[in-house]
Amino acid sequence: MREFISRNDYQIKLLLLAAVILIGILGAVDLFDLNERSLPEAVRSIVTRETVTEKDKCGKDCKEEIDKKVSEALATVSGKLKNSLSTSGTTKTSSVSIGSTFSTRSADWTDVPGQTEVDPGEYGASPAFYVDASVKIGNSNGEVKIRLFDITNGIAVSGSELSTVTSSYSNVSSSALLLWRGKNLYKIQIKSTIGEEAFVASAKIRVVYK
Repeated sequence: MREFISRNDYQIKLLLLAAVILIGILGAVDLFDLNERSLPEAVRSIVTRETVTEKDKCGKDCKEEIDKKVSEALATVSGKLKNSLSTSGTTKTSSVSIGSTFSTRSADWTDVPGQTEVDPGEYGASPAFYVDASVKIGNSNGEVKIRLFDITNGIAVSGSELSTVTSSYSNVSSSALLLWRGKNLYKIQIKSTIGEEAFVASAKIRVVYK
């Protein structure tokens, strides 16, 4: 039996390699629509069809040895495929600083010095954008408001307005924002509702994507 395995080792390895490559290709193009239970059976049928001639040439012990090698290979392939599928939905996070530490007493929207360029097309599939910042209002009087402004298109970004009434820095975050396609310039704007000094610091655009 060992002599048979040794003599046909190349053919057996070649068939197992073919099965591994097939699974990899199917998984990569997202066409392998089989559940975990059916995976070994599906690949085993491919390998079995190719190895039946070789198995017919040896005895019971030889066939058991071949089946053992095939099962070990299938377990390895199944584990790698499951790991690939489990990480395919992993999200990434990136942050782009925008503006500088700034204060104003103006009741009108005032530009915070500094701007940044963002292109949604550079962030993979289904990116979501958020505005994060630290803000405060002097003496807890009135309210400080900030928002993200699209310089390129001349509009405030819908849903980006944030506010607080606290006299110490408070971290605020927007809900997911939709940004226009293409490379656009953005800046932060700030205002104070009743003339108390309003502050903003550490503003950034946070991107979550796949």
